[in-house]
Amino acid sequence: MTVYSFQGADINENYNIYDVERMDIKMLYTALSRTCKFEFIHLNFKSLNRKYKNRHSPIIELVNSKFNSLYKNGKIYEVVFDNGKFYVGCTCEELAKRLEQHKKDLKSQVYKSKNHKPKIRLTIDAPSREKKSIRIH
Repeated sequence: MTVYSFQGADINENYNIYDVERMDIKMLYTALSRTCKFEFIHLNFKSLNRKYKNRHSPIIELVNSKFNSLYKNGKIYEVVFDNGKFYVGCTCEELAKRLEQHKKDLKSQVYKSKNHKPKIRLTIDAPSREKKSIRIH
């Protein structure tokens, strides 16, 4: 099963997370936050000989640092266009990087108006502990 297939789910039993060292912070957060109890999580790191080493208990400091730092850089931003329209969003990314993501995402409203010279600017710094808090801002 993939991490994405468990988004929004609660896992109330033991489970393994493989390829931890290859995950970005958002994917690791999703994988870790599905559990009902930290004791259920088993982190598996690939060794040099391509076999898995099982760690039966997660490194709590690592887990806590990932949980506490994911949304600490929360921002509310707006993208303004030369035709007077604008788009408001939230991110934990650098604003320039977020704008580039919008310009490449075919489903993004910014992509659909990219010919109108989009410019991104910070509206509110919104450091948070969770995405929901950022969206409330």
